[in-house]
Amino acid sequence: MKNEQNPSEDSFRALRNIEAELFERAPARPAAPQPAGRDNWQLNREVLDLHRKCADLKEELEAARTLLTEQNVLAASSLSALRETGRDLERAREDLRKQEEEKRALQRELEQEKNRRENFREQLARENAHREEISDLLRGAVRAEAPAEPQLPAAPRPAPARPGRFVRRFF
Repeated sequence: MKNEQNPSEDSFRALRNIEAELFERAPARPAAPQPAGRDNWQLNREVLDLHRKCADLKEELEAARTLLTEQNVLAASSLSALRETGRDLERAREDLRKQEEEKRALQRELEQEKNRRENFREQLARENAHREEISDLLRGAVRAEAPAEPQLPAAPRPAPARPGRFVRRFF
């Protein structure tokens, strides 16, 4: 890339230089030998046409290079976006795995809590049954103890007439 201004201008300048060279010979230069069967003017025209075709091909090549560069930039940005999407997908999969683990842990806790609650229910049922049995036994015992005669209150005990020797020492 000699000149980055405009490739078509470079090719037209080159064509003009070639035309000037071909059609304007310096007087000091001797004429080139004429090829047989063709005149000089026709050969110069063919050379000019070939140079124009070459300039056109250079322009097409430059356009193709530009297009390839654009395609490369698009491909690179697409690959970058795909990589980022892949990382996002991996993060989402990891989050999903963690949520699944949490879900399994919560299900285990729920199952343990259900078992514990069931054990408490069974224990409560046993305790209620024991309570019923005890209350039935107490009712039966109260009925059996009910005296036919009322009890007399116990008479108070008489106090000792004189305290013993050991007690007298301390008083």
